[in-house]
Formats: sequence, structure tokens, C-alpha cells
Amino acid sequence: MQDWPDANSWIANPETLLNDLEKLSEGFDEVMMRGPSTSRTLDMGQVELNWANFVTTARRFSRRLRAVQARVSFPVDANAIIRVADIVDELNYGHQRWQTSTDGPDREHTTMEFKELYFEPYVMCHRIFVDAISTFREYLSLHERANPEAPVEDKPHINDQATPAKTAGELETQREEDVRIKGMKAEELDARCSDDFRSVWWFGTHYSFTTNQSNVVNLLWTAWKKKTPEVNDITLLDASGGDGKRIRDVFREAGNKMNDAWGTMIQRVRKDTLKLVAPEPPKIPT
Repeated sequence: MQDWPDANSWIANPETLLNDLEKLSEGFDEVMMRGPSTSRTLDMGQVELNWANFVTTARRFSRRLRAVQARVSFPVDANAIIRVADIVDELNYGHQRWQTSTDGPDREHTTMEFKELYFEPYVMCHRIFVDAISTFREYLSLHERANPEAPVEDKPHINDQATPAKTAGELETQREEDVRIKGMKAEELDARCSDDFRSVWWFGTHYSFTTNQSNVVNLLWTAWKKKTPEVNDITLLDASGGDGKRIRDVFREAGNKMNDAWGTMIQRVRKDTLKLVAPEPPKIPT
């Protein structure tokens, strides 16, 4: 069970609050996936214990957060975290109906029903965490820009070590990068989109999207512009507005062909995460 620092620690270093919020979100994903996404042979007693631990941890987090917000207006909603804990607590009682042992096709059918029962609450709670983390990251970014660090002096102090000279390999790498950029057309250095994200110009290549696909691209584009490009599949699937079971289904088109942006502009980073990826620079002839 995760314990949280006192209010003074979060106030002194807001980055630790963001880190702890991300840990809580990861803990939520883990405990939810251990329940609905595993087979009926699961030790349900252990699942219930995991869920109970998460609920306790989330409520402790909310209590500490309220203590902090009595002194600093950090944009994280303690009540939203409590709502997640309440939903998980309520779902925990739903385990009882699934504990009867079944075999073969019946077990598979029951597991599918089990997953469907949890999908909507999972998406809703996941969205709460995504919004909270995104909002707090933006807050930290604005705070950092409003309070920049003191500029570095041109001349190093006597006790400072001189900046080491670049090696021959580093100089050659820098030279190749300069040549590559100068040799590229302006359009190949550019990324732009229509207002509705149905049309995207991505570093020299044009992509077109359906309405559901454009909803996903909009979310990925926003994350890319914020320099936090990775977005969870479930978040993207929820944003699409479609009824597909997998995010790749949203980008499947007539003739079972995938949209050209899939695997090029849109790439998988982790098992359940996608992001926008700029094309690799062309190789410079030696």
C-alpha cells in the first residue's frame, strides 16, 4: 500500500505531487486490469485484496491533497480521486457473481461478460486520471515559464569545470544534421492540419481521415504539441466516438485496408499506447 508525503513535501516540490498522481493512476490501471482482463481461474480473494488496498490508498491521497489545497491552489480535484475510489469499491462487490467455477466455452463466455461489466467504469475512471495529470502538467509548465531560472552567466566561475570540447564523432554527427536540414524542402519540415483534423500534412505526406479517425488524431496531435505524445488506447478509443473494440479497428478502411497513417504517422510505442511520430531523416551519402 502506497503511503504519501505530508503536505509540506508536495508544496515544496510540486513535481513530486505529479509523480505521485501518476503512481496512483498506474495503480488504478493495474488493479482494474487484474480483475476484468484475466481469466476465471484468477484468485478472486487476491483481487479483492488488491482492490481494497487501492481504495484505501486513493482515499489517503485525497486527504493529503485536501491538506495541500488548504494552502496552495493546485489544480487537482480531490473529489475526483474519491469518485474513482468509490467506483472501484462498488465494483468490488460484483466479484461475487463470477466466483462459480465453469469450464470450456462457458468460462470464456462468462469472462467476456465480466470484461464488459468493467469496461465503461474503467474508461470513466481512466479519463479522470488522464485529465488530472494533463491539467497538472500544464500548470507546472505555466508555473515554470512564469518563474524562469536565473540566466546562466557567460563566463564560468573559477571553480567551474570548462565545457569539454566535442569529439570528432560528435562534430561529424552535428555536421550531418546541419547538411540534412539545409537539404530538406520547407514542406518536409512542416506539420499542419485542418480545423477538424480530417486532413493532415505530415512532414511532406498528406493523410485523410474519417470523422472517428480525426477525433483520435486530434487527441494525439494535442499530446504531441504538448511534448507528452503517448496516449493510452482506451483514451483514444473513447475519444473516437466509434464502437470498435480495438483502436486499430478505427483506422481500418474498405477492403480491410489500414489507413496510410497507421504505422507511419501513428505508431505504437507500448503494448497499449500510441503517439505521432515524425519520419526518420534521410540518410546522407558518405
